[in-house]
Amino acid sequence: MTISLRSVRIAVVLGALLPAFFRGPCVFGEPFNREAFYRHLRKAFGVPPNLKLSLGELKPSPIPGMLEGTLEFGAPPQAQKQPVVVTKDGRYYILSVPYRLGSSKVPGFRSPFAEREGIEPPPLQVTQDGQFLLTGIFQDMTVDPDAVNRSKIHLKDAVGWGPADAKVTIVEYSDFQCPHCKKAFEGIEKDVMPQYPGKVRVVFKYYPLTNIHPWAFDAAIAAACAGRHSAEAAHKLQASLFAEQTSLKKEEFRAKVLEFARQAGAEPGAFERCFDKQESKPLVEADVAEATMLDVNGTPTIFVNGRRAPNYTAEVLKPIIDEMLSEKAEK
Repeated sequence: MTISLRSVRIAVVLGALLPAFFRGPCVFGEPFNREAFYRHLRKAFGVPPNLKLSLGELKPSPIPGMLEGTLEFGAPPQAQKQPVVVTKDGRYYILSVPYRLGSSKVPGFRSPFAEREGIEPPPLQVTQDGQFLLTGIFQDMTVDPDAVNRSKIHLKDAVGWGPADAKVTIVEYSDFQCPHCKKAFEGIEKDVMPQYPGKVRVVFKYYPLTNIHPWAFDAAIAAACAGRHSAEAAHKLQASLFAEQTSLKKEEFRAKVLEFARQAGAEPGAFERCFDKQESKPLVEADVAEATMLDVNGTPTIFVNGRRAPNYTAEVLKPIIDEMLSEKAEK
């Protein structure tokens, strides 16, 4: 499974001793040695040398003795942002936003919450007296997790293959440069779908990991543009992208994807306009936002009627599908 850098964002402590790298005590108002910070970050996380890093202005944090700012990694327009908190003496940093503790849904505990919109708090539960901490989320046995996931997955007008009224829907969040996504895509088509004729539908969602895959975003835009023409065209173009995954290059991508679209039967002029103007970008961004709501942090991630599958192999997916079909038959 390919993991994105955002999967290490939440509650990851980088206890980093930096006295040899800093010019001196880092108090508010004095310059922060960003180059030393970048060097240490690359070592601590294995960040590739060619991935651009840029730390914005550091400002006082709500936490006493701390400063906070935003680290951007990658190049526009796909640059991603990561909050950073730094101690004023310049000795430690952590990739996190400050979280406040509020009431938990379980009496006797407090849970963290973020004051910024769109940020998920870490799964921690702290006792009221602060003496004990649990990692994880309290599960409510009166709530169906599959139903919760289904409520977050938008299927209306979604492009897929298989009958629209299928009793089981497989939703795959995928990245065209991810080797395991290629295996999942091909395995579902060859080893799963033929076993359930007329019973299973597959919906492909776009989750390009732009921080590590240079043409994955463009590929998602292209496939979504093909989907404007037809589900069949989208599926054929998706298959072509995966088939030539290892040979595609960023600099020649446009020419190749125009060829794939023509072979898939998409109308050439409309596809080219859609791709060049990124007219399908809102759809791709919506899929990414949806994946974030579902706590997707790597590819491929697969849901079967809302059930998060632990793997993408046929051996794992078939028992889940059988269970779902059995439940439908009993109703």
